[in-house]
Amino acid sequence: MLENPDPADWLHWRRTLDAWGYSPLNQINRSNAHQLQLVWTQPLGPGNMQPTPLVHQGVLHVPQPYGLVQALDGLTGDLLWQYQKKFEVNPDDIFLSRMRSLAIYLVYWSTAQPKPWARISRGTDGDALYTNCTLALDPDTGKMIWFYQFTPGETHDIDDAFENVLIDHDGRSSLFTMGKLGILWELDRKTGRFVAAHDLGYQTLVELDPVTGKVHYQPDMIPKLNVPLKYCPTPIGVRNWRATAYHPETHALYIPIHPACQESAFTEVTTDNVGNFYYYRSQKYTGWRSIGSSPHPASPQYRGHLVAMDIKTGNILWRHSTRSAAASAALTTGGGLVVGADSEGYLFIDEAATGKTLFQTRLASMVQGFPITYAIGGRQYLAVPTANRGTLGGAQLYVFALPTSPAAQR
Repeated sequence: MLENPDPADWLHWRRTLDAWGYSPLNQINRSNAHQLQLVWTQPLGPGNMQPTPLVHQGVLHVPQPYGLVQALDGLTGDLLWQYQKKFEVNPDDIFLSRMRSLAIYLVYWSTAQPKPWARISRGTDGDALYTNCTLALDPDTGKMIWFYQFTPGETHDIDDAFENVLIDHDGRSSLFTMGKLGILWELDRKTGRFVAAHDLGYQTLVELDPVTGKVHYQPDMIPKLNVPLKYCPTPIGVRNWRATAYHPETHALYIPIHPACQESAFTEVTTDNVGNFYYYRSQKYTGWRSIGSSPHPASPQYRGHLVAMDIKTGNILWRHSTRSAAASAALTTGGGLVVGADSEGYLFIDEAATGKTLFQTRLASMVQGFPITYAIGGRQYLAVPTANRGTLGGAQLYVFALPTSPAAQR
C-alpha cells in the first residue's frame, strides 16, 4: 500500500516515495478546473502553519503546530479525533511550534548548513562534511551508501536541504534536488555520481562547473569579519521548504521561487549555543546580522514565480509571476494541472503544459503549506491549508471540488 498508494489517497508527504508531489486523479482537469467551488472549511490551530495533510480511506490527518494532529472527515470536514502532544518544556515559537508533516518511512536524506553559518564565525575553512549533502542511507543498518555535497564549506546560510525527487528517464535512475541557490542538481541515485546541474541564474555567490558539478565561491563573496557584504539570494533562498512537483507528461519540475538579494555582516560568535531554542534570535549565536534585503534586479516587479523547468535541459518552459513571494508547495495532477499560491492569499491552478491560468481565487489568509488532492466515492477534492495572520489566528483548511452535476465533471 505504501509503495503503490491508491490514487484516491495521499499517504506520504509528497504522496509517493519518489516525492513527485503528483496525483494521477484527473476528474478535475484542463476543461473544467474553472468550475471549482468551495465545499467545506475547517479552522486550524495556532502557530506557524506549514502542514501537509495525509489522506487514507477518506480521512484527512492534519499535522499542526505545538504537536497537534487532527483527523477530519474528508467529505464534511467534521473532526473525528485529535491528539495533542504534551511537552516537557514550553514550545518555542521558532522551532517546536512548527510541524510540517506526518511521516511513515521518504530513504534519501538531505542535511542543512553548518553552524555558525559563516566560515569566519565558526573558525573553519574546510568542507564541513556532511553538511549541505544528500545522504543515501541503508534503512536497516544506518550505513551510508553514498553522499554528495553540493556546496562544500557553505558560508551564508544558503543550504541544500530540501526534497529529493526520484525520476527514471533516458535509462537512468536519477535523483533531482534544488536548494536555496536555485541550482537544480541531477545525481545517479544508485551511486551518487554527478550527472548534471542547471542554475536558474539568480544567485551571485558561486561558480558552477556544469561538466564536473564542482562549486567554488566567487572570491569576493567569502565573508570577512564585520564587513558588509551584498549578495543574492537572501537566507530565505531562491527557493525554500515549499516543495517542487514533477509531472510525468511534461517531464518538468514545477518550482516555487522568490528571488531577492541581501546585505549582511558576519561577526564573531561569543556563545556556543547551537542547540538553544532561541538560536536564531541573536547574532551572538548565529554570527550573522542582516543589514537589509531588496528585490532581485532580474525580477524587480515580481517577488515570486512558479517556474516549469525541463529536467533534461534546465530550460524554463514557462513561469507564473506574482507580486508577492511564493507561499506554498506545488502540486501536479493527472488532469494536466499544476497548483500554486502566493503570499497575498491567491490560489491558482495552471495548465501544466502551457502555464495558462485556469482557476484563481483569493483566500482569507495566505496559502502556506502543501496543497493535496484526494477522492471519495469517485469525487475528487483539492485541500489547501492556509496560515494564521500573526497572533490573530485565521488558519483554515479549504477544500474545493467540482459541482456534483455529471455535466460539470466531464
